[in-house]
Amino acid sequence: KTIPLAHPRQAEIDTLLDKAKTAVQKNNLHYPKNDNAIHWYQAALKIDPGNARAVRGLQATGDLLAEKAVALNKKGEPDLALVLIDAALNAKPGDKSLLKLQSGINNSFKAGSSYNKAEQLYSGTGVKKNLRRAAFYYRKAADRGHREAMNALGVMYVDGTGVKRSEKQANAWFRKAADKNDAEAMYNLALGYLFGKQKNVSSALPLATASSSLEYRPAYRLVGWMYTTGTGASANSFQALRWDLKGMVNPINKNLESLYRTPEAWQKAFDAAYEKATDTGDDTER
Repeated sequence: KTIPLAHPRQAEIDTLLDKAKTAVQKNNLHYPKNDNAIHWYQAALKIDPGNARAVRGLQATGDLLAEKAVALNKKGEPDLALVLIDAALNAKPGDKSLLKLQSGINNSFKAGSSYNKAEQLYSGTGVKKNLRRAAFYYRKAADRGHREAMNALGVMYVDGTGVKRSEKQANAWFRKAADKNDAEAMYNLALGYLFGKQKNVSSALPLATASSSLEYRPAYRLVGWMYTTGTGASANSFQALRWDLKGMVNPINKNLESLYRTPEAWQKAFDAAYEKATDTGDDTER
């Protein structure tokens, strides 16, 4: 009987397989990065593509991840389930059962329930606060046409909370929500055009005015400031006074402030500009 020759790098392969076994025992199936079972099995296969132990181990790891994904989905955590399915597909590329499971979960998201889940994760109401997971659910709701989710996602992109900061992405989501007649998104987009990096001052006034026509209170002050300073509009003391008075008649109290969702940096920039314009006592500004 012919005894198969050992691989010239067998000792190295055995070390990698031992690391993979240890990772499985620690339940480090797909993380931490570069120190998990999938990583070590794939490292062994890179040296010896036909290594039976590595092939079996990789398949088994994928199966374990799939089982955990199913359990998480049943528990009501489909976002976490999808993370595990992605990892399982790394171990078992193109696996039909995994792809079917992934598709089924992705098709199960509904706009309203996804938004509610995002709100819970964003505020930490009844669950542990997790902005990254909140952004995931806002995106699912936004992709399904939920305008408040679009606005919330835009704010997260401006502030860089739960997602990588991107004003381009933020404005795209604000625009989508504004096109659905969302007053807060109109206001936020106007703020971005005035105080963000993607300036478009001439487009700010129509947005702010449209927002105010939907009785979004913060917009009254923004429109008044624009007429006061001649920013994006011809300076007009009558219009400035009109909008200032409208804002005074409809004040924003502390209870209402918590209901508004606006980009922190842009809102602070506007607040500073507003105070500067209204506290100088220089009537020529109007």
